[in-house]
Amino acid sequence: MQRMVRLLAVITFLFSFAQPQGAIIILNGTSSAGKSSILQKITNCVDLSMDKASYNVIAEIVENKIFNTLDQKAIDLLIANDIFTRETTSNGVRYKLPRNNPELFESKMETVEKLLPLLDTVIDYKQERFGERVLAEMTKEALQFSNRGQHVIIDTVVEYESEKQAFESAFRGSECYWVLVYCPPAELVTRVRRRNIVAQETGATKTEVRELETPIEQFLRIYAVSNDPKRSPLLDSLENPADARVSQVTLKAIFEDGADLFGKKYDVESLKRTAIDQWGLQSRRFATIAPKYRYDLIVDNGPADAAANCARQIQRLIAPTRTRPRRSAWQRFWDVVLCRRK
Repeated sequence: MQRMVRLLAVITFLFSFAQPQGAIIILNGTSSAGKSSILQKITNCVDLSMDKASYNVIAEIVENKIFNTLDQKAIDLLIANDIFTRETTSNGVRYKLPRNNPELFESKMETVEKLLPLLDTVIDYKQERFGERVLAEMTKEALQFSNRGQHVIIDTVVEYESEKQAFESAFRGSECYWVLVYCPPAELVTRVRRRNIVAQETGATKTEVRELETPIEQFLRIYAVSNDPKRSPLLDSLENPADARVSQVTLKAIFEDGADLFGKKYDVESLKRTAIDQWGLQSRRFATIAPKYRYDLIVDNGPADAAANCARQIQRLIAPTRTRPRRSAWQRFWDVVLCRRK
């Protein structure tokens, strides 16, 4: 009888492991590069946002603060004002802050601040291992969908080598593709300003407003000046704004002075100096921009109405007719055993 049980366990394991695995696409690019617009045009894929994962982790941290530091009277006040969702579990009733809905979470937290103005909701991101927890939540959810045979697209911003290595380690043995969504810096700034104008006119919330510095700082970390133009996929070229021979130059347009729609002054001079130093523009007139990391696909979402074409290119990565065959279950098994990426 024991032999039969063991045999059934082995057969069940092998059948579950042989289930077709969905592809995982990591969609990398700066804020305002248009990744969301591209995702709206891709079909048959589960869209996972790093922003939502971040808010979910924040919600968990704030929950713990509330229930570990407040007395029952304060907690009852929050419950009475519909701050939490009520869940019944095997261990009893549990109250949770909203998940997978940044706008609703922000709204609930504004109410909490009004009801309990002395509540300390400041998060020590380093102590809470925030980045690790967000990555863990994101990769766990992606693998769950992939193991069920569903294709997954992760909308994120990977700026550092350590972040890229963490993703590759989590998805080792999976069919994982890296896609870079490129958008020229000048167009990024235009999109941020346009977005904030619309947000202000329609009654913006904090999550709908973007800072001008954010996409530019991300751009500086995701891209680099190419040292080997023959080998690197060249994306763009930038001109030195200090060059007197150039009247209308890219960086000048990017970093022109001004205040955002909500009164904060941009530190454009600091950004400009950082860009010039990092791209080596102090000693040259032009800088050729290339991605820092290797990608399976690079799409240009800068031109108007480019999102549909970008989506078609990404869709081909996971189409049944793609030239790269899906790896078998046994190949994926040995990938994990031998610690290979694919």
